[in-house]
Amino acid sequence: MFLSHAYSHLRQTPSPTIPSHPSKPTSQSPAFSARSARIHLWPESAVQFENSKDRAEGVEAVRAVAAQYGIWIGVGFEDPVPRADRHGGKGKRRNGVILVDSDGIVMEHYKNHIVPVTESFSITPSTEPPTVHTIQIPYGFRQGRKHQYPKRPLSLTASICLDFAHPGGLLTLGERPDVILAPASTWDASIGEGMVQQARMRADEVGATLLWCDGGGSAGEGVSAVVGRGETGESVGRRSFVRTIGIPWLGGDESDDRVVAGRTLYARGGDALALSLVWALVLGAWGAGRLADTFGHEGHRATKEVMVRFNRRIRDGISWVRERIRSARERRAVASVQEPSLIEVA
Repeated sequence: MFLSHAYSHLRQTPSPTIPSHPSKPTSQSPAFSARSARIHLWPESAVQFENSKDRAEGVEAVRAVAAQYGIWIGVGFEDPVPRADRHGGKGKRRNGVILVDSDGIVMEHYKNHIVPVTESFSITPSTEPPTVHTIQIPYGFRQGRKHQYPKRPLSLTASICLDFAHPGGLLTLGERPDVILAPASTWDASIGEGMVQQARMRADEVGATLLWCDGGGSAGEGVSAVVGRGETGESVGRRSFVRTIGIPWLGGDESDDRVVAGRTLYARGGDALALSLVWALVLGAWGAGRLADTFGHEGHRATKEVMVRFNRRIRDGISWVRERIRSARERRAVASVQEPSLIEVA
């Protein structure tokens, strides 16, 4: 899978139409598509829409590029909040990201957590959580080989910058996404590094690969990265890059018994599950102590028996986890025999 980031800051772009300057994401996307890029991501607030007509023209310009090159383009933008949706919010604008293909907008999400002071008076936060959308991407072929599946499904979701400092949003997803689009705009490289680590944790919590594209910093020192599922790779500075990643898929259609990755254990239980495990250990130790105090020597012996059984349960649990990991690796090995899908993000 090829991922490419368009790392440029477009706050000063006077028009949402396709600019000709080579540093702009819109002109970078065709260049990356020639290198087999499939998904292109621009930074947070890359384009400024001033009204609905402005937005429609800008989306159409992006759609035309997506249709010409057969790609998907994630656009970070700001636009006016519709009057019907303001609900008393202070800001008159909203911060969002859309995924555009040859048919138009296929995914749309607005920032839930705005930056205090900096965005408090200009941006209205959204109350809608992120959702998962599935697209069909061309399957990766090796020259001289045929494959019965011309396309493969890829599930995506998106959140924006500071949203990744709050794990609750992605934990509401009903299924595990393959890729998380994460446009961002920080003001310093150290802040960008910290936010990348936050994003990495969010990706690991839901078992996804995350594309972080940071167009911030007055000197262009934003950090962009691909993280999650063991992926590592960063780029610092106002430039674009392409990343190749692998996402397991066994292929087939609805009738096949293919392996479908479910939600992670943490995504299912969240912090409540972790706290429950901690309290189980604490209460277990407390109960063992009370048992020993109550029954003296017999209590100590009973406590020892309880601890032996407890340790046996732990060993059984570890063996079960190891078996699950081994099975997952075998499934990935089967999947890796097939052709990898190629996706680019710019």
